Amino acid sequence: MKLSWSLASSTLDGLVGQAQLREAVGLDAFGTLITKLLSQTAQLYISLASLVSNTRTLFVGSLVTDVLRRYPMVTAHAFASLSHRARNRIILGLGAGAGSSHLYYGIELNHLAGKLEEGMKAIQSLWTATPEKPVTFNGRHFKLKKAGAPLKPVGIIPIYVASYGPKMIEVTAKFADGWIPESHSPSTYKVTLENVYARMKRYGRSRDKLEPCLAAIFYPFEPNSKAYENILSGLSIT
Repeated sequence: MKLSWSLASSTLDGLVGQAQLREAVGLDAFGTLITKLLSQTAQLYISLASLVSNTRTLFVGSLVTDVLRRYPMVTAHAFASLSHRARNRIILGLGAGAGSSHLYYGIELNHLAGKLEEGMKAIQSLWTATPEKPVTFNGRHFKLKKAGAPLKPVGIIPIYVASYGPKMIEVTAKFADGWIPESHSPSTYKVTLENVYARMKRYGRSRDKLEPCLAAIFYPFEPNSKAYENILSGLSIT
């Protein structure tokens, strides 16, 4: 099992310091950046560039971005650029988006599964396009017309999907290299993962094509413990 820890800081220096600490203690999975809320956090691509420039072994990626705030071509270009600084340790985490990061900015939350599926196809197509063989993609939500890759990635950039509902699980089973939901219990995680595997089989994909992950939220104290009371009252913990 791989163990990772999400990074969360309002400053670039804070993010870099957290990432370097995780690398020093040997965490070997995602050095991921939580980007669901737009306020009080540094811009995603700038943050990731800072992280890859200041680490050597840590996997770095988004947990998660989406194809609504960031157009597929922009995401394809940004992550391809990151791969040139951190070959084979960049991960693109994608989700459908949520009200907490979209509605305030006038982004409509409709046809999310379809937009995510088309966005993934567009990104993957751009990564493999060449000047000699540009890509044309005529989707309902995104279109490419004889588009070449803004920059060819080096190495492999897997796409991990944060998904829950049936339509999103279907997208995961079709295309994703990893599945990274939040806040499952052991029983619901097992049932949903088996559902993903069953759908993958229908698409001719084997289980080893998907890395199952879990973004688990935990607290280092019990809600009614003395430690919690100390934090609420602003007292130092001894």
